[in-house]
Amino acid sequence: MKLSRHTRTAAGAALLLGLSVVAQAAPPDMTGYWMVDRYVEVVKTLDGQVPPLKPEAKALYEQRKADRKAGKLEFDSAARCVSPGVPRMMFLPYAVEFLQRPHELTMLFAWNHLYRNIDLGGKPAVADYPTYTGASSGQWDGNTLVIQTTGLKEEALLDAAGLPGSLDLKVTERYTMKGPKLTNVITIDDPANYTRTWQMQVTYHRLPDSYEFFEDVCLDRIDAGQPAITGGKQR
Repeated sequence: MKLSRHTRTAAGAALLLGLSVVAQAAPPDMTGYWMVDRYVEVVKTLDGQVPPLKPEAKALYEQRKADRKAGKLEFDSAARCVSPGVPRMMFLPYAVEFLQRPHELTMLFAWNHLYRNIDLGGKPAVADYPTYTGASSGQWDGNTLVIQTTGLKEEALLDAAGLPGSLDLKVTERYTMKGPKLTNVITIDDPANYTRTWQMQVTYHRLPDSYEFFEDVCLDRIDAGQPAITGGKQR
């Protein structure tokens, strides 16, 4: 049977629509174990510069760096095994497991039983009160997962050197997966501490499915006289 031009056009449009629906319904699956390529202790911008701190925030940052050099870590919650917060927890030198589902992404961290839930349902997440992980919501931009986080405690540092954050801090992460590599471009928007919005980047590599995921108990290491966060990659 010979199809008419209109029938062929309609069939082609239906096929394209069907392919579009399939593409939208099947984003990249990030489920698995990941490890940062490099432990980030001192955050730099994408062009390798010190983040654009305002004068008061810069003075606080310099004081914290001096305190850390002198072994005074009272300003750092992570030194007491408290959550490093977002985004710092995303570049700890420990494995993280991604569990991806259609409406939620859960991250399980080896360091000290941490976890993080990202709502993928399409509605902005709202925090009832500030926490170290805040409230996160994500959506797909093509093959890139965009996550926005607000409602963060100002006690949490942006890095081990002491970069500050305020209660108005907004963190936007853009995760793009290419094979066994995952790139996270992080945008920091915090007018209270920085003169402008700025970005940094973290990369990860996928660990094999046979990887033995273990939980690193921070307090055990503290009791043994070791740092809360070690600089080397774990297993």
